[in-house]
Order: sequence, then C-alpha cells, then structure tokens
Amino acid sequence: MKKVLLLVCCSLVFISCAYKEYKISAENNVAEFYRLYTAGELEKLMDLVGDTGLQKDSRERWLGLFRYNFVKRGKAVEFEQTDWNFNTNTESGNTITLDYKTRYENGEFNEKFVFHSSKNPQDVKLIGYDSGNLPEPKEPVEEKPAAKSKKPE
Repeated sequence: MKKVLLLVCCSLVFISCAYKEYKISAENNVAEFYRLYTAGELEKLMDLVGDTGLQKDSRERWLGLFRYNFVKRGKAVEFEQTDWNFNTNTESGNTITLDYKTRYENGEFNEKFVFHSSKNPQDVKLIGYDSGNLPEPKEPVEEKPAAKSKKPE
C-alpha cells in the first residue's frame, strides 16, 4: 500500500512539473501572437499555427480572421490571462487552452487560444483560436486597422 501511495505521489509531482513547461511555452506563444498582431505582421502569425490547425481550416481562413480582427479591433493594448486548462493524451500529446481578456483600441474581448504539443513542451502550436464576440468575416478585408471611434461631443 505504501509503495502504491508513493508511486501516485511521485506521478503527481512529475505531471505538475511537466504541465508547467507546456503552459509557459503556450503563454510565450500568446505573447508573440499579440506582439506580431499589434505590429500588423499578420502573415508571421501563421508561423504559430500548427499543422493540426491548418488541416481543419485553410491558411486563407486563418489569415482572413486575423485581418478582420485587426481591422475591426485595432491594435492590442493589453492582455491578461483569465483561465487555463491542460489535457494530456499519451497518443497525440498535450492540449493547452488559455483564456485571455484583451483590450484593443476599439474595445475589450474575451479570447481563447488552444495549443497542441507532442511530447516536447517547446513544440507548442496554435490549433484553435476563438476571437470572442466578434463575428467571422463574410468577405476578405484589407489589412488596415479601423480608426478609433470618436464620441460625439
């Protein structure tokens, strides 16, 4: 009984240390996402998207979503993580979900980033992005941020 308890405790310690590496790597990817987004380097955002994400949706759809967000929201001003979740699957790797509250030039949005990684915490790739309460674009948009809305005086 003591051996089983010791094994369970050691496993929990190992798992808790391992998930932190994946979470930190995903958080670094989110920071890079916002850096590139704010700089208007939307094509480079695609380097963060993994093959799994591109299998579900085309590159053009991902870019269209990023462009649409950029035009409608403006640049990201600040972001704060509000929640996270870590799921492990021995066959396909790990899934890390990070929720953020983000303030843009034209409003605040709740966003969700979903990352996948095989066995290497440094190999975290974006496979899902929920842009919050902004509807998806119906047609292609130009890569030009919207002007701040002015309040009538």
